[in-house]
Amino acid sequence: MIIHPFAKHPLPLDKCGITTNVQINTDLITDTEATAERLGIRWYDISQGSAKRHGEEKAGTRLIQLHRYEAVRMFCTRTPDTSEWFIKSITLNPAKILYGHNGRCVGLGQFCQALTIARELIRPVLLNPADSIHIIPGVDPEGLAYWNMLELRLDLYDFEGRLWHAMRNARCPGVNVAPVRHGEESLKHGNKRCQLALSVYHKDKEMQDLCKKFDVTPTPVLRVEVILKGDKLVEELGKPGNTAVINGRSRVVRFCGADLVRVHQKVVHALKGCNESRHADAKPPMNDKMGRMIGMLSTVDNTSLEDALAMYKERFLPSDVTYRRNRAAALDEHAATIPFSPSEVFSQHAYLYQAGICFPQLEQGLYNLRDEFEIDEAIAMAYRAPADRAAAFHIIHEAEDIIGYRSYAR
Repeated sequence: MIIHPFAKHPLPLDKCGITTNVQINTDLITDTEATAERLGIRWYDISQGSAKRHGEEKAGTRLIQLHRYEAVRMFCTRTPDTSEWFIKSITLNPAKILYGHNGRCVGLGQFCQALTIARELIRPVLLNPADSIHIIPGVDPEGLAYWNMLELRLDLYDFEGRLWHAMRNARCPGVNVAPVRHGEESLKHGNKRCQLALSVYHKDKEMQDLCKKFDVTPTPVLRVEVILKGDKLVEELGKPGNTAVINGRSRVVRFCGADLVRVHQKVVHALKGCNESRHADAKPPMNDKMGRMIGMLSTVDNTSLEDALAMYKERFLPSDVTYRRNRAAALDEHAATIPFSPSEVFSQHAYLYQAGICFPQLEQGLYNLRDEFEIDEAIAMAYRAPADRAAAFHIIHEAEDIIGYRSYAR
């Protein structure tokens, strides 16, 4: 396991979605390879294919990938009357843009550099390069781009699996879809249609193929991810300075790191049913399950253990032997529960010093791409904390962790 250098002013951000409407060069669709060569697209891989829905290709659509590690993807559609192609949405991953993987957290300076690179990757494929003002939200007052989805992430070391055991039965208020747990690997609240969703999963296990490829031994890392979309995104991040009216509706066009931490904490601090049991891996006897369920529920509900047992006795009329057995099981389960405080686990310190995995060999391969572009000052101005936007040029120096990484990677 190689722990990544701590990023300055870390942003708890993973995949991001942008909505826009900008025309691209049609030749890129009809003759990708020749057009890419003619446009001078040389230092990244470009690929395309029809978008799919329920496994079937959607006519008049294209997914264009502009980064070999799936870090920048554009969803494009064709107008039926003129056969012109427009970018409708962009999905990007700042960490993958810079490092080829998303196992490490990016800082504010790194995020702004990733946005700069993403814009420059996309600019050559536009029919009119001046339309690049519509690529990155919040940079130009005339821009049409806005954020439509953000994945807010927090990575925590979980050496003994205690955090996973405490959270695997959690309930997320505000998500009306029943949670789905995939064994002991992951927990998902919400689906693709939900505007608020929560995912909890073992990041080290998700990246095990990459770890094997680059001979990295990972330490257990638990990722807690909050996904915001649509109106919920505007509701949570739509404070003054973060929004703009685009096509008659208020949209999120910028944010700062403190905004993301605040929203992530708001969701995870409200989680219900987070308790760790010393019996988490032990399968109880068949005749103990009712009692243990009573004991477990009494730790996550406002009902006391004695009241829960009294309701059980009154409603189900168990025999004295059965009642005594289930009472003993309930008391044992209650005593085995270890208090879990989301506000303590998801503290400010946790966001400042996130866990992570570093792949020096992989990351060094993207050194030239990182080195080619300096941070755009307009982007730095947009994503600086509101009180500091007047001094946004200082953000250039906050990419020192990138510079430090360069000497380390070499």
